Amino acid sequence: MFSARADRVPADAVREGSRVPWGALAALTVLGLALRLYRLDSGLWLDEIHALLDIFRQPTGWLITTFVRDIQHPLYSIFAHASLSILGESAWTLRLPAALFGAATIPALYFLGRETVGSREGLLAAALLTVSYHHVWFSQNARGYTLLAFFVVAATYCLVRAIREENSRLIVAYALLVGLGAYTHLTMVFLAVGQAGVVLTLLVWPAAERRGRWSQALWAFGGAAVVTLALYAPMLGQVVDYFANRPSSLQGVSTPGWALAEAVRVLRLGFGRTLGLLLVALYLGGGFWRLLRRSPLVLGLFAVPVLVTVAGAALARGTMYPRFFFFLAGFGVLILVEGAFWVGSILARLTPSAWPSRDLSTALVGAIVVASALSLPLNYRYPKQDYAGAIAFVDSSVGPDDTIVTPGVADRLYGDYYELSWPRVESVESVGRLRGGGAVWLVYSFPRYIESAKPDLWNLVERDCAREVRFRGTVGGGDIIVCRFPPSRESLAP
Repeated sequence: MFSARADRVPADAVREGSRVPWGALAALTVLGLALRLYRLDSGLWLDEIHALLDIFRQPTGWLITTFVRDIQHPLYSIFAHASLSILGESAWTLRLPAALFGAATIPALYFLGRETVGSREGLLAAALLTVSYHHVWFSQNARGYTLLAFFVVAATYCLVRAIREENSRLIVAYALLVGLGAYTHLTMVFLAVGQAGVVLTLLVWPAAERRGRWSQALWAFGGAAVVTLALYAPMLGQVVDYFANRPSSLQGVSTPGWALAEAVRVLRLGFGRTLGLLLVALYLGGGFWRLLRRSPLVLGLFAVPVLVTVAGAALARGTMYPRFFFFLAGFGVLILVEGAFWVGSILARLTPSAWPSRDLSTALVGAIVVASALSLPLNYRYPKQDYAGAIAFVDSSVGPDDTIVTPGVADRLYGDYYELSWPRVESVESVGRLRGGGAVWLVYSFPRYIESAKPDLWNLVERDCAREVRFRGTVGGGDIIVCRFPPSRESLAP
């Protein structure tokens, strides 16, 4: 459609084996679904519970006309509401749409890889995604991130095919998929903006005299904008007001530096600690270089949305979280596989008597797949947050005159979801008043948020709240912590 030159999209991307390996692809998809359904019913975490209380239980008419805050992922909310309405309310029914779309991304990534880097590379990328600790984790999270990742892969596949072929239906499909992705989460807009910039720069402007290219770009990216606006129309004013007039209170906490450190921590979990992370960094660097030489267009379609996301997140609400970039995970996996093939080609030249380059590269990717698979038990060992374990511990430990309190980060969760009447404490003075009787048990999580919002209270917790018991979870910083202020007849001074 855009009449791209042959070197813009690798002409050899689909040369190796014209037949799709349906058997292997089906096996990977079934395995991926099984890994995502296993222990899907573990305890919900804070954001999932808030989404359930505030959004998923609402009627469909409310879901398509009301935007309350950024925990609302409209399309996922519709799917989750339908799931709990049909199958009943439970952790697994709320997470089921995420698991299904997570598994669907496996074959979608193969076809994108087949069109951009090669059939073997695409299948290896699908294998890595199948056992990815990070992808399984998000596939068991009742949020819209795996839907978004699926739409990113599927839309980019349509765009690459449209660049290569004369098929207007692929342009329409791209616009629809981007619109559905944006209706899931607005970070999809960053993908469209980044890819529009790449296509205009590399394909349209160099041949501005050809009106056809401008027309196709308008249909693809303008159509995506129209679909997005149409889907958001019933709540558009609320969305604009939220992002324009309600700055985040966490700007000083969820900073780019913190997000980078958290991303490194999570990547180490999924790739075998430091050595695995170093290999991943090497492969990603090699993948960038190999794609730059093979196809600047494909590299741009994969990489530029990352830069746009960084800028967009900083400008939108001033906060940064690693999950903002999960929707681009498919691109990262393909670049990583490309890097392994780059390293394999170098090793093959250095040791000409060893394996052929492609076989050696396949083995290198296989090592990453094994390392990632070995990390999967970490995902199942603990729930995302163990509220139930903490509640059971406190119930069995408190004395008749003791009080159980929460510092407010999750007070609605305990009251509205677990139906507990635990008081909320906001200050040193409120803790001191409660200590006039028995001991005060404090149940909390995400301590960095408490430290930022209530530094005096946090200083008191660190100084006087003893007998700490920690209930581990897989959400970063989300361990549930129980500690105990001893009884005191005197109120504490600030």
